[in-house]
Amino acid sequence: MRVNLFQARRALGRVATIDEFWADEPAARLYHEANQWKARHLMGARSDVYVAHSFRDWWERFHEAHPEVFATLPEQYEHPWPGPDKVKLCVSNPTVDDLVLADWRDAGRPDTWSVGPNDHGMGLCVCEDCRAMDAPRTDDIDRIVSGEANLSARYLRFWNRLLGKMRAENPDVTLITLGYVYTREGPPAGVRLEHDGGLIVNLVHGFGQSGLQAFKRWGEAGVRVVLRPNWWHTAAVAPWLPLHEAGEYFRYVQSNGLMGFDFDTLLGYWGSQGPFYYLIARLSARPDLSVDEVIDEYASAFGGAAPAIRDYLAYWEDVSGRVGYPTMAGRGIPRSSDGFYDRMVQKHGFVRSPIVGSWPIIPLFYDDSIVSRGHRILDRAQQLAGDDQMAQRRIEFLRDGLRHFTATRDVLELAYPYTRPDGATLAQFEERVERLQTKRRLLNSRHVVWADSVNNVEARRGIPTSVDRLPLMFDAGDVIATKWKFRWDPEGIGEEQGWFREDYPDGDWIETEVTAHWENLPVGEAWREEHGDDYDGLAWYRTEFSVPEDAADKRVKLVFGAVDEACTVWVNGRRLLDRPFPYRGDNDSWRKPFEVEITDVMRAGEPNTLAVRVEDNRGAGGIWRPVRLATEQEDAEW
Repeated sequence: MRVNLFQARRALGRVATIDEFWADEPAARLYHEANQWKARHLMGARSDVYVAHSFRDWWERFHEAHPEVFATLPEQYEHPWPGPDKVKLCVSNPTVDDLVLADWRDAGRPDTWSVGPNDHGMGLCVCEDCRAMDAPRTDDIDRIVSGEANLSARYLRFWNRLLGKMRAENPDVTLITLGYVYTREGPPAGVRLEHDGGLIVNLVHGFGQSGLQAFKRWGEAGVRVVLRPNWWHTAAVAPWLPLHEAGEYFRYVQSNGLMGFDFDTLLGYWGSQGPFYYLIARLSARPDLSVDEVIDEYASAFGGAAPAIRDYLAYWEDVSGRVGYPTMAGRGIPRSSDGFYDRMVQKHGFVRSPIVGSWPIIPLFYDDSIVSRGHRILDRAQQLAGDDQMAQRRIEFLRDGLRHFTATRDVLELAYPYTRPDGATLAQFEERVERLQTKRRLLNSRHVVWADSVNNVEARRGIPTSVDRLPLMFDAGDVIATKWKFRWDPEGIGEEQGWFREDYPDGDWIETEVTAHWENLPVGEAWREEHGDDYDGLAWYRTEFSVPEDAADKRVKLVFGAVDEACTVWVNGRRLLDRPFPYRGDNDSWRKPFEVEITDVMRAGEPNTLAVRVEDNRGAGGIWRPVRLATEQEDAEW
């Protein structure tokens, strides 16, 4: 039975409001082309049901009159956190119901109403009444507030309560919501929908076993499920083709009660990921086909080169498995307990979620030996295609996808400190950026890649494919020290005892570096071996550094590459910075550089003392990128 499709009625890859989107000619053109592509594959919206992050304006509307409707957070957090449009609700509070119902009534009590929680998986309520709605209940406050706990039962009970009130006024009303991060895994047995047909969950999950189990749990709870994957945010512009795993999952849910699907984003990486798009398009129109039948159908478009094209797809499917991208679903869902991707996350500290982490993995994994094998398979395809000009053009289309991917990789190689060759210059980086943008303009006209789309995505995510987004500029000032003194502070006594003072004796402190999180350095390994777990809490770093004598009449600053999570900075015993986490509501502040001006406290030509107290409450912690000294004449941008 063919599923009822809810396919993408929103702008694909948009970066602004609806009005701004439609005023942007390239974005509007891409949206039009995406709709044309879907129509040609018999895909399109057949329902007006629509889900959104439904409470994005509530902070602005209600934080003064109704502060009680917002999540109760631990004392170290301050609203609006994790942001005014991402703040979460206290769903046990009946005033939330009243405000939802007021908006619904003002809209005329429609038959469908979106109650999708706000975006971002942090900031969940830890009040006693909300926690009493959880099943199973957890007392791990950090897991709740960070969105790592499964709160499906809490939210299903909230939606049940809303439905009871709304159906008293409109018996046909259905709520539309999201199974996303903390609600994606589904409720435990015994927690069910109390109003028949009253709830549709748009499930944002992966295509592995955990995704199948979540789909089943929601179905067993009596909830109708729409698949709403974020899969195509994964892998950046790489040839990511997990065709069998994703395709078999898609076929399973179609034949087991799936109501519809709404892929979040079609970014237009046609030359590298087009076969994945094609697979989903064909299975949506022909769910009776097997994955192999769809692959054969795709390859048949290449005439006599079909056998080589099947080999090409199989090769990149194998490579996709080896790199081990997590599935994009709010946060990344690991594909392997010890995959290459996860190992590099631990080693280099970049974001686990593939919505950002897909770019830094590219120059680490996809070396010339991997890409060249793809080209050799296409060489064989060209030989098999012979005089078939259409097949030759299609092979060249795939090759152009690899060329674009390689040009992107070459820019990223120079952008990231851990892949940048010694002696590389900013001029070389700028030259590669220009080559990449020239190639994108050319390939955009051939529909190999949507240049506007990929550039927008990279800008949104801060990907360093342009000079203004480099995480570390070349010539950004000298590293102040390679060796630091380090001490754990589990009892929080360091400040009281003056560990920041210039004359504090630190001779018995541990020697360490600031090149990685403390968990990945010997200090963290020793703690883990002694205590059985990684350390969360306070720890201190101290070092001495010099300021050149000729800097006496200049502005001088320390440039921190990144500190995870919060920190306080003293120079020569003077407290200069308190940087809480999240800093100014930015949940990515743990991985971003910042500056501390030291002009008024530094001593030129003499030793200076730097002390940094770091507070880490979850995950990895510490000063994990170098600290540099910069003057007003030097470029200290990161």
